[in-house]
Amino acid sequence: MGIRGLASVVSLSLALLLASCGGGSGRSGTDVVVSGVGPSAQILRGETAVFTMTVANEGDGPATDVTVRNQLAYPLVLDSITCEATGGAVCPSTSTTAPMAIPSLPSGAQLTFTVTTHLASGGGTGAVQVSNTMSASFSADVSTGNNSATATATAFFSTADVVVTGVGPQGVVPGGGTAQFLMTVANNGPDTATHLSIDNNVQGPLTLTGIVCTAVGNAVCPTTIGFKTAVDELPAGSALQFTVSAVATPPRGAAAPFANKMLVTLDNDSDTSNNSFIAEGSAYTAQSGVFVTGVGPTATVAAGTATSFTMTVENSGPDAATNVRIVDSVDSQLVYTGMSCQASGAAVCPDAPGQLMDVPSIPAGGSLVFSVGAVVKSGFNGTVRNTMTATPDNDSNRSDNSAVASGTTVAQDLTVTASAASGTVPGGAVTSFTMTVLNKGPGTATDIAITDTASAGLTLGSIGCAATGGAVCPVSMGPAMTAPSMPVNSTLVFTVQATVAAGSSGALSNTLTASVPGESRPVDNSATATINALSADLGVSQTGAQTVAGGSSAVFTAVVANPGPNIASNITVTQTLSPSGYMATVACAPSSGAACPGTLGTSMTIPSLHAGDYLVLTYTVPVEASKRDAITSTVQIAAAGDTNASNNTALVTTQAVNASSGLYTAFAADGHQYDLNVDFDAGSYTLQGNGQVLTRSFTTSGSDFVVSGSARFRLSTDLIVGGDTLGGSTVTPYIAVRSFATNLQSGGFNIASRNILASGPATHVGTLTVNGNTLAICQIDGSITRASNCGTALKSYTLSGPSGNAFTAVGTTDPNDRFTFVIARIGALRVLLTADKAADGTPQLRIGLPDGSGLADVSVAGASTTGDWVTMALTGGASTYGFTGLSGTSDTASLIAAPTGGPFNLRQGTRASNGQKIDVLQALPFMITVGDPTGTDSGLMQLGIQ
Repeated sequence: MGIRGLASVVSLSLALLLASCGGGSGRSGTDVVVSGVGPSAQILRGETAVFTMTVANEGDGPATDVTVRNQLAYPLVLDSITCEATGGAVCPSTSTTAPMAIPSLPSGAQLTFTVTTHLASGGGTGAVQVSNTMSASFSADVSTGNNSATATATAFFSTADVVVTGVGPQGVVPGGGTAQFLMTVANNGPDTATHLSIDNNVQGPLTLTGIVCTAVGNAVCPTTIGFKTAVDELPAGSALQFTVSAVATPPRGAAAPFANKMLVTLDNDSDTSNNSFIAEGSAYTAQSGVFVTGVGPTATVAAGTATSFTMTVENSGPDAATNVRIVDSVDSQLVYTGMSCQASGAAVCPDAPGQLMDVPSIPAGGSLVFSVGAVVKSGFNGTVRNTMTATPDNDSNRSDNSAVASGTTVAQDLTVTASAASGTVPGGAVTSFTMTVLNKGPGTATDIAITDTASAGLTLGSIGCAATGGAVCPVSMGPAMTAPSMPVNSTLVFTVQATVAAGSSGALSNTLTASVPGESRPVDNSATATINALSADLGVSQTGAQTVAGGSSAVFTAVVANPGPNIASNITVTQTLSPSGYMATVACAPSSGAACPGTLGTSMTIPSLHAGDYLVLTYTVPVEASKRDAITSTVQIAAAGDTNASNNTALVTTQAVNASSGLYTAFAADGHQYDLNVDFDAGSYTLQGNGQVLTRSFTTSGSDFVVSGSARFRLSTDLIVGGDTLGGSTVTPYIAVRSFATNLQSGGFNIASRNILASGPATHVGTLTVNGNTLAICQIDGSITRASNCGTALKSYTLSGPSGNAFTAVGTTDPNDRFTFVIARIGALRVLLTADKAADGTPQLRIGLPDGSGLADVSVAGASTTGDWVTMALTGGASTYGFTGLSGTSDTASLIAAPTGGPFNLRQGTRASNGQKIDVLQALPFMITVGDPTGTDSGLMQLGIQ
């Protein structure tokens, strides 16, 4: 038997003995067992099917060199096999359908194989059972009946019938035009078509420009469309329609066929004979014979003058020229000035002839004749050219599409030289300059323009002329002259007399310039001669305001200057004031290099003042509030050697006026804005605006200024509150201010508004908040609410400005809702004012008083829209309101504060006389009363100040 055979028998006997005794893993020897499971769900074409196969050693003996085979049943196609080992097993080095060698499979060990597959193309129809079989063999396996396992699954094969049809463009497509094809991919069923690949190919003289998809039925267009397009599914009974666009580019003068082919491939088509379609068409490109000719100027053109070129664009056919681009260019020595056009042979000129033109069509036999204007640049001598090119879409011969027209120019060369008297010239003296014009040719110059210009400090006198070489002097001599003719090498010599201004120092000059059409060297057409002037002329000037407000100071500013050229010494400066009794304090500011006197006063001495230096002297004169003098300041200077005393005295007068006089801006209850110019010294004012100019006189009565009857006003710091008829019969209240803030501060205002409606005036109260560059208004009739609690009634605006003194508010939701306003400064108080159009276009007055800590008991007086002058008072801790009118009317009201969270300086009450609601606003010195908009007092407004 041999030793190996004996060993095997012993091993087998020992294994059987152990098995009979209950030892090992349950089976005596080595028992390789294969099992497997397939996917439970139905497999569709294109999906992945995974089978899990297990090779385990359930015996108590190890297995080595186990051979494993995997077999797929058609129509399954293997994608991959992967292995996972447990219990000390070792996976094969490669996992394939070929026999796999398992190096080691100990007792209790296991190998798990994941077999990934997919369905092959074709494969059947409907539901088909598919399977994967795995087997393992080991030479010493005690039981071979379990060495193979088959895992099964169900596959479903769908069938579709995809049909491609198409239609090409109707008629002949012109060259450069667009050809469109409508290609349809339809599925006649019975199942969904899957994994479609759609190839589209334009053929012939076409360039694809785009493909657009439209889905029919339950189809879904692909997100990306191109030459090759992928579609995952196309349901039965649905279709995809593709509009294919391409530009046709056939050769000129010949018809050319073209086509579009669409081919579809897919997984499950039962009939591939109808999977492609070719849609056809044809194109034709017209051919034209465009050519360009040109003619330049026949005569010689002088440089610097105008000339023209005639350029012709013609079409010899046989077809019309289309989309003709015409480009014209003048060469670098020409300046293009314009172009005109004449058409013939049914051609049409462009609307605006120019250097770049697009002409839609020139018919066969048609022509366009262009006259091109240009100016020859000064100084150029030679040939000038104009080039025109005409390029149509359909001209096969481009050799004659461009033409150049040329002409000849000639340039002149004038030269100017200048000289002046030597040495220095004193101020006030007369000096002379010699200015020479020479013509260097090449030809006779005619109509020579000659100008003579003297610098500051010189006054031109007489001008003489001497001609040589046949030149002709100008007929009329002066700063601007014309010489009729100058032959080659001839000259004109001008002798120019000029007077040096008194006080002038330094270089003064005279310049002569000669110009002629065709000048070739303009660089030497001008010459300047210079003299050196010498003067020592001190001067003083003085400025001051026209008026000064009583109670302030008049300020006079004097400048003492030495223009030189020499230093001035011991300059006495004296200021006198008229009328007597006024005293000035003096300040001094020197220029760089100058020095102020050691002791300043109305009489002082400047030790020295170098040429070009100056001192600025400021005289400040206090003016009593009651003064109404015309105050004159006279400043005189003197110094030894000053050659001109005429500029040594300067005086200026300022008028002392009432501090409250001046220009105010009035905001009236009629919703308009006026200019109010008040002269308290004259007792008069002018009210101008809204198409009216009203001049009034007034007198004083206590704290009031009386115009007539109830037309009165009151005055506070930078503030007037009053009433005027404004051209009507009833007194209208107004507020006039003259000091404005140019920055916005965040804060809240209580506002009173009066709108002039077609049905009559209407008054409202509300609150307004400014926060940064935003403004919010809360105006709810019958309610007094802060903007922060307004809710949906709140109107918000965006702010800009100021422009001048005015800010602009623009509605954030309605840009047409906009108004301008100012922030008036009345002492420390800031008041918002606007007289502008409301959102509905009606005039509106809006007054905003800052909200504070509450109303105070106070008495004020002012104008009422009832035409009365009223005195208004708050008493009893601002709980009682009363007024008495100049006309004898009076009334009272009990006031209640705003609800919790409402404004402090705005209260509401009910009039005792008629039961109507009123609203009272206060920010001292102001108090405003308005009628409630819901009652008969709507439109009532009373404006008053302390």
